Amino acid sequence: MKKEDLRVKRTRKLLFDSLIRLLNKPGMTFEDVTVQQVCEGAMVHRSTFYSHYTDKYDLFTVELGRLDDVLNETERAVRLTKPFSIMQKLDYLEELEHVFLANQNDTYLANRLQQAFKKNIERDLTLLSEEAGRLGVPLELYAEHHGSTVATLHMWWLRQEKSITAEEMDVYFERLMRG
Repeated sequence: MKKEDLRVKRTRKLLFDSLIRLLNKPGMTFEDVTVQQVCEGAMVHRSTFYSHYTDKYDLFTVELGRLDDVLNETERAVRLTKPFSIMQKLDYLEELEHVFLANQNDTYLANRLQQAFKKNIERDLTLLSEEAGRLGVPLELYAEHHGSTVATLHMWWLRQEKSITAEEMDVYFERLMRG
């Protein structure tokens, strides 16, 4: 696998950090944030932004997916059945949860997040090819169902102010997935 240039990695991190800072300002929603504000906060030119991303939603979902890269194979396997416990290990968790809650009525963002979850599940199952072979349904269909279930339950959990533990959410998730 080709190593990412450190300058590119740094630029992506600066842009994502800037977006997260903006989205965590009181009353700020995704709709309110502009690419120009993100670029100014990161001290990066707009043309540099557009050489990496198509828009602010692309920045958010691509970099959200990159946070996932820290998981090892064992954690990826566990995430399939215990997504809430594994989620607690991600960087930016509190900030991201604030963003999710503040933007819960943004259907475009919700759809992009669901697609990001779906891609992560597809990637996990592809890496764990033995698991993918036992699904009994097409990988894409399983990932769609799994990703939308995790996204929906996570929003419900946040609206409940995480009044139950991640482990309890994993138990509920498992029960729902079994039908």
